[in-house]
Amino acid sequence: DVTGVQACALPIYADAGIVYFGTLAQREQRSRAALAAVLEATPAKRYLDLNLRPGQYEESTVTRSLEAADIVKVNEEELQALFQWYFQIGPNDAPLATGEVHAACRALMDRFGLDTLIVTLGHRGSVVFLADGGLIANRAGLLGVRYETDAQGTAWFNPAMREVQEKIDKLLPSTVNLVSVRSEEHTS
Repeated sequence: DVTGVQACALPIYADAGIVYFGTLAQREQRSRAALAAVLEATPAKRYLDLNLRPGQYEESTVTRSLEAADIVKVNEEELQALFQWYFQIGPNDAPLATGEVHAACRALMDRFGLDTLIVTLGHRGSVVFLADGGLIANRAGLLGVRYETDAQGTAWFNPAMREVQEKIDKLLPSTVNLVSVRSEEHTS
């Protein structure tokens, strides 16, 4: 749990495409400082997997993590905690209508400048909110998300689609290769 980063190791993060981090890795000050150094050393996208475990996080660490993130993944209970902390919507309040939940998710994204908010729903799948609205899904679930850094790209979660993308990228190097699914399965 206690991790440090030597200054000489920081240049290896400069070309990273994405940095994946969570709150569990930030339980100790030395680990939080190491993560801050890595995030400072790279312009990479930042993917926060919140992982709120009882007694294993501080609200200030969650806030700093959200401020540093571009993409955030939470489960329903974690989303409820965020709603309570940042919007004073408590678990004992009247249930929110679907539109109100979506609006609160968008407000959370706006508050922290998030590109993507992924809410996992257990056996019911997941819901993805994107700043630009571009997600790729089919009946089986989320296949991937479109993003833009210095060029457009797709982060495929589906292994078969990831493999297709890799094959096309090898055949057409140094180009932006966007793969799509059948139109009835594409959601924007």
